[in-house]
Amino acid sequence: MVKKIVLGIFIAAALFFTIWGVNYVTSPLNSVDVATETVEHLVSDESAVIIREEQVYYSDISGTLYNNASDGERVAKDSLISTVFSGVISDENLNELRMIDKEIARRRANQSESTIYTADGADIESKIAGIIRDIAPAGEENDIMRISDYKEDINNLRSGVEISDEEVLDSLMLEKETVENRISTSKSEITAGMSGIFMTYIDGLESALKPEDIETYTVNSIKSLVIPEARRLADKTVEEGGAVCKIANNHIWYAAMAVPTAEIDMHEVGDAVTLRFNSIGGQTVQGEIYFISENDENGSKLAVVRCPSYFEGAFSYRSTDIDMIFESYTGVRVPIYAIRSDDGGQYVAAMTGSTEYKCYCDILYTDTENEFVIIQSSDGAEAQLEDMDRIIIGER
Repeated sequence: MVKKIVLGIFIAAALFFTIWGVNYVTSPLNSVDVATETVEHLVSDESAVIIREEQVYYSDISGTLYNNASDGERVAKDSLISTVFSGVISDENLNELRMIDKEIARRRANQSESTIYTADGADIESKIAGIIRDIAPAGEENDIMRISDYKEDINNLRSGVEISDEEVLDSLMLEKETVENRISTSKSEITAGMSGIFMTYIDGLESALKPEDIETYTVNSIKSLVIPEARRLADKTVEEGGAVCKIANNHIWYAAMAVPTAEIDMHEVGDAVTLRFNSIGGQTVQGEIYFISENDENGSKLAVVRCPSYFEGAFSYRSTDIDMIFESYTGVRVPIYAIRSDDGGQYVAAMTGSTEYKCYCDILYTDTENEFVIIQSSDGAEAQLEDMDRIIIGER
């Protein structure tokens, strides 16, 4: 009887330890799931200021404003951007001019694709097919004038008439001149003094914030600025000397930020950084540190980042919430004590299913205060972290 009881205890114990061992191997308590994480070393300024090269243009007569460019459009230096007609001009006449200008722009775009229509058999049919394809988008936009022009082009091709975009442009320019002479006795044309983005609003800081003055700015001078709401300029009527429009450099712009001295002192002019615009959906732009001011009484310095690429947000805002990201590390986060080493280098013990592997790794980032590291698989490592389910973080 005693033998049976002892045997039963051994059987129960064996069964317990077998089940416990299986569960321990397949789901150890001292492990963490493999999860990718990004750690950033950054500073933030909720009221960073955008600095850009800008030119505001003014009218030298009173009258009716007609903009030859649209908000956000990129314009070339010396191109016609606005016209002020003396007197009061009706919307109907302005719309007539606008339709002619749209057709002029279309014809100029066509010049780069095709110069002359010729009566040349298959070539004619090919060009007609291309024009027919263009009619559909014009119909969707309800652009009756474009559709009419397309039909005229097809008829000219069918009849064998040679016609060039240059000839059409000459005709359109003459038509535009005729309309302008009919609706007004005089006009003042405004041309772009620089290439860039055309805008019809200003905030009054265009002359206070200039790229050429950046090295004179301090945290106090920037933070003491009153950032007004941008106001839209004259929609139709403008007085003599009144602001009409402005152009901003669309190639290079700057972001000025107040940053803790202890942080920026770890970096220098020329260092590459990433700017994240938190108020514009977290969009990012690459740049480099262009200027660092002297220390102020609050332990901050003004850091100015130069960005050599077009970014719409840089032209829509004067002040915005920006993160300046110095470094960014993306990899698997594990406790520091999970890192092991042998002759092959540093590794973590990881598992997929019930099989354990040595995953040799490189440490990208170490946070000694919070005792974790960000790691990635070493080049050529046989067992890759991304193929694992769990990482063992302690001894069994």
